[in-house]
Amino acid sequence: MAETTKKAKAPAKPRKSGTKKTAAPADGQQINGSVAETPVITAQAVESQPAKGTSHDEIARLAHQYWNDRGRQHGRHEDDWYRAEQALHKRAS
Repeated sequence: MAETTKKAKAPAKPRKSGTKKTAAPADGQQINGSVAETPVITAQAVESQPAKGTSHDEIARLAHQYWNDRGRQHGRHEDDWYRAEQALHKRAS
């Protein structure tokens, strides 16, 4: 009679740490009794602020503002992006 042997299972993969990330609240949601809001940055506000370097987020916020100002029309997002880059670089120099 032939003996059968069981193969051992592979060891379990280590789990991620037990700390959970909390999601950022959406606009209008309450945090500890106060309403969380995302600040709105206008083109005039950005151009009047002192120069501190241009980040991707700053360009994205201003390009989004330009898109809103154009009535949220699709198809010219690159124009908004380049316009925002130029405005922020102009402000930085």
